Amino acid sequence: MSEQTLRCSLTLADGSRRALTGLRSWELVRTDGDACDSFSVTADLPASGLGRLTEAVGFLAKHGGVRVFTGLIDEYELALDANGSALRVHGRGMGARLLDNQVVANVWHSAQLADILATYVTPYGLKASACALPAVTSFAVSSGNTCMQVVKGFCIHAGALVPRFDANGTLLISTARPSSGQTLRQSQLLSAVYRDCRYGVISRQTVLHTATGAVSEAFYPAFSARGGLRREVVSTGGSDLRAVWRTAQQRIDAAREDEFTLQATIAGSFFCEPGTILNVSLPKLGLSGGFNVRQVRSCCSEEGCLCTLTLFR
Repeated sequence: MSEQTLRCSLTLADGSRRALTGLRSWELVRTDGDACDSFSVTADLPASGLGRLTEAVGFLAKHGGVRVFTGLIDEYELALDANGSALRVHGRGMGARLLDNQVVANVWHSAQLADILATYVTPYGLKASACALPAVTSFAVSSGNTCMQVVKGFCIHAGALVPRFDANGTLLISTARPSSGQTLRQSQLLSAVYRDCRYGVISRQTVLHTATGAVSEAFYPAFSARGGLRREVVSTGGSDLRAVWRTAQQRIDAAREDEFTLQATIAGSFFCEPGTILNVSLPKLGLSGGFNVRQVRSCCSEEGCLCTLTLFR
């Protein structure tokens, strides 16, 4: 590996940490909240074999002395083959705590962000850094919803935003995407693919309110102007605002995130933070300006270190 500055450690159930030595390869995936962060590392097999590995619950990684990942261990493997022995550890970011825990039904007559965090976030040992958001009236949580669905649903209804986790495992709730302070230049590219994907993009969204008979609609004129034609019809009943419910415009906006995407791979790792805006200057592809950073995948092996960015307009 060309970058040896990644230092990893495992957190045991009693809170102590154990350094993960002899790192051979690794992959760290950070996202803007649209999916769960994940990690996978391969290292030398500890001389003691299992040791206290059965007690390992958490994972930390630092690059150049800076925390780049905090997560939970889903599984580990002790491997033995013709190439020798190895330890492989896999897991997800701290969002796994919210994804893995379901809740019971509740209706908040006026849900405040503080109430949502106190009920669905902090009981799971998570910290949050949040901006001010308005209350959501008649916010309904169904039995079986995950904590992540509840928190994400509240944030979308209150501020049209998606929460994400930073490298320290803190839940971030912010109304704005800050600039990454970086520029992706053509000279840095190992490869790049720009996609104009029409599949799944909605030109007209219709919502039928079965309790009142009302109909609400939202349109995507730019997609229609270039020949796009896809109508989606959904229905909702009752006056409560369900955690998993999206308005007509929110459904169109969510589908648009997959319309224009750029995937770029460069040498190195940890080029920028997910959830930020990256300046792009790729004249050969006719691309310039700001792109939203959806995912940053950093990986390293004997072949070297690569960073793959997934961006959208």
